[in-house]
Amino acid sequence: MEIREKKIERVEYVKEYVANDGEVFQSEEECRKYEQTAKGAINGMFMKLPNIQINECAADTDPFYTFSCEDTIYAIRIQNVEELEVVNKWIKATDPCCCHSVSTEDIGKIILLCRYYDGVFVVGTPDYLKDQYCAAIDHWFSKLVENPEEGKGENA
Repeated sequence: MEIREKKIERVEYVKEYVANDGEVFQSEEECRKYEQTAKGAINGMFMKLPNIQINECAADTDPFYTFSCEDTIYAIRIQNVEELEVVNKWIKATDPCCCHSVSTEDIGKIILLCRYYDGVFVVGTPDYLKDQYCAAIDHWFSKLVENPEEGKGENA
């Protein structure tokens, strides 16, 4: 008797149905239903806007841990009123409880948006975020270095 080992590899193909905004479904019917909803249409319009998405762990890129590993940061330069409307519709469709929006004053600027789970936070411009970080550092510095006796025992 002779015993042989044979390696058998199987390849499995699975169909996935990808909506115009990148959402993945297991059936064509689910995908079509989703795309016909307002949320699906708005997400599709939003994803067509020129943007940069960052999905990185906060510890690698954000020393202040402002964002978490589950967050997606979008940097979008809003060119006109139509794009502004798409962004604001996307904010409301993604997070109906969000009370922030982007204003006409932001046209022509890069705006940072943070999407987390089913929520959205309008961060503002990169300069605004830098100013917030610098103000926090200045605050900490003044408490810890310039007035160390005030900082003793404080947890704030």
